[in-house]
Amino acid sequence: MQKEPPLLQSLAASIHACAQSITAYCDEVHYPQASFEPDAPSTLLPSTAPQHLLDAQETLLESVVQLQHLAFDVSDFLPCQQVYYQQLSALQWLCHFDILSHIPPTMPVTYTSLASLASVPEPLLRRIAPMAITAAFLCSPSPNHLAHTRLSAAFAADPALRDWLLYLASASAPTALKLTEATERWEETKKPEVTAYGLAMGTELGFFEHLKADPGRGKEFAGYMAAVGKSKGVSLDHLINDFDWASLPDGGVVVDVGGSTGHASRTLAQTFPHLRFIVQDTPSTIATALSQQPSPPSDRITYTPHDFFTPQPVRNAAIYLLRAILLAPGNPALVSDSLMCHVQ
Repeated sequence: MQKEPPLLQSLAASIHACAQSITAYCDEVHYPQASFEPDAPSTLLPSTAPQHLLDAQETLLESVVQLQHLAFDVSDFLPCQQVYYQQLSALQWLCHFDILSHIPPTMPVTYTSLASLASVPEPLLRRIAPMAITAAFLCSPSPNHLAHTRLSAAFAADPALRDWLLYLASASAPTALKLTEATERWEETKKPEVTAYGLAMGTELGFFEHLKADPGRGKEFAGYMAAVGKSKGVSLDHLINDFDWASLPDGGVVVDVGGSTGHASRTLAQTFPHLRFIVQDTPSTIATALSQQPSPPSDRITYTPHDFFTPQPVRNAAIYLLRAILLAPGNPALVSDSLMCHVQ
């Protein structure tokens, strides 16, 4: 009986095989090979790649992570966790002070010039930027210079990505670190105002009530949701392709409940021109959506403030779309109440 190769060797072989398949396909279709260059594509494979190559990419990522975990000694584990939160802190600093927009798209800039342009202390910039470089976010092509990589260039070009990062650093990470304290205080609670989020934000309001009360936080969350909507796992492609929107009647109304700034409705409206859309969200989010409308704005999309825990004002719509808004998995009553508001 043939002996199985050691796991370390199997994972390395898997990585090699997947990388070979992906690079061969990219050569075949003349798609740029993966690199850290600032003008490199944001995806490893083109959107037209066949499923078996998308599967190879997933296997590649899984094997790389497993190989890294296997190669680490136990003594490496905590230092790595320390690096992760330091990287997040560095990225938050760079985005908060808008450092990225002052770096030319394809040219390096000196630390001295960059600090002056961004109005930040140069010694701090020199200490913080190298931590981001360890995540392939920025690079130093020569001493005393910074330049964009593929990753940082994407963040410089897309405000929604910066909002996502800032939300992770200012809300998601602090909330996660309050989970232990929340459990100590309340064990398992079903009250929306008694949460780790409330402890982290210093509020007794529930999540959505807090977003309403803090327009800045609401705007940041809306940007975060817009960026998340572009990510592969929750891509709008699933929404577009996995429901027969074309079968809905001409002029049919789709109510996008909790639709944030309308990114899903805009995409659907472009794909299915026979439909009309009503985007509902908190007043501050709707205000942000109206300020970000394309010119000219679509006459098939309207924006309306609405609390989705109150009765639905739009009756007899073709579709009530509740996408990624039922955020109370530990409290079935909240989910049920929200659903009943839209079906009664």
